[in-house]
Amino acid sequence: ANLATDGVENLGATSTDDPVAPTFTATPVSNTEVSSYPVYFAGANVEFGDVNKIIVKLNTYDENVSLTVNGVEVDLTATTYKTDGLLATEFDKGFTFELSYDGVLMQTLTYSVNAYAYKMKDNEKIGALAKALYYYGVSAKAYLGANAQ
Repeated sequence: ANLATDGVENLGATSTDDPVAPTFTATPVSNTEVSSYPVYFAGANVEFGDVNKIIVKLNTYDENVSLTVNGVEVDLTATTYKTDGLLATEFDKGFTFELSYDGVLMQTLTYSVNAYAYKMKDNEKIGALAKALYYYGVSAKAYLGANAQ
């Protein structure tokens, strides 16, 4: 029959459960009055393409603004920062973004592709896409785990 699964063993059970709440969120932790900060996270999202990337947006940018990603300072030249491309097996990988102004920490943001999927799973327009993205990541990890050499 030439099915895609011919010759593939031990894939495990297929899951269509909704994305579960990640242990990390897109919640600022420094201050509820973020609009009074000189710089703050204006949003976080996922860019879809040949590879998926996490995007964070800042309200403003100047030479006093700095951003670290998982403890490493990145070269920031605009109000948008994108991670490197993520494999489907990395959709649960959390990124911690720390935003500073003049060396003072303004906000911390933690995010992942799965956090995006969880946030958007009930969205009327793209909920199905968000769930499919999540299932793809779970399936890729299950496949690689079952077929690792």
